[in-house]
Amino acid sequence: FMATGGTDSVIHIWKDTTQEEVDRMHQEEARTLEQQQALDNYLLVKDYRNAVSLALSLDQPHRLRTIFQDVMMAAENRHGAESDDMPRADDAILGNAAIDKVVGTLSPEQLDRLLGYVRSWNTNGRFARVAQATLYCVLTQYSSETILALPSAKELIAALQPYSERHFSRLDGLLTGSFIVDYTLHAMDAVGSLDADRTDMDESY
Repeated sequence: FMATGGTDSVIHIWKDTTQEEVDRMHQEEARTLEQQQALDNYLLVKDYRNAVSLALSLDQPHRLRTIFQDVMMAAENRHGAESDDMPRADDAILGNAAIDKVVGTLSPEQLDRLLGYVRSWNTNGRFARVAQATLYCVLTQYSSETILALPSAKELIAALQPYSERHFSRLDGLLTGSFIVDYTLHAMDAVGSLDADRTDMDESY
């Protein structure tokens, strides 16, 4: 401790808390490392429920997005390798039923945080798919009253709507373009077949 005084006859007692702050920072770093290791362990054993909850608690949007993307891609690869005539369970929205379930059982604070992540992901075309899948997973499991009661509801809706409309417009354009390409290919096949028929007829004469 250190005492100081001034002309106002007031004595101030000062305490050096530097070491306490250093110890506190070290404890926080150690706790964060433990939680990061726990998250890695959850992912290793595919315990997605705890992995998603912990990623939200640690406020790690990048890590959470990576989890969603990896699981969705693994599900697509798995389904692509399956035979079409083999029965399979209904697809989970985010690639795994456990992830869908934990997204559907979040606290209001966690839900508000997740939708904040979705808002950020949705502004980037590369992450639009996982953003839209996550948003769809939320909208199918929570009532509009629950979502509108969130602290950031107005800001989230205002930010999500224009980018979502832009993504859907882009997809609609791609779909229309695919039909045009398909029509063109069929037309080319028809012309090729007609030319082949004419060639055969000429040779017959």
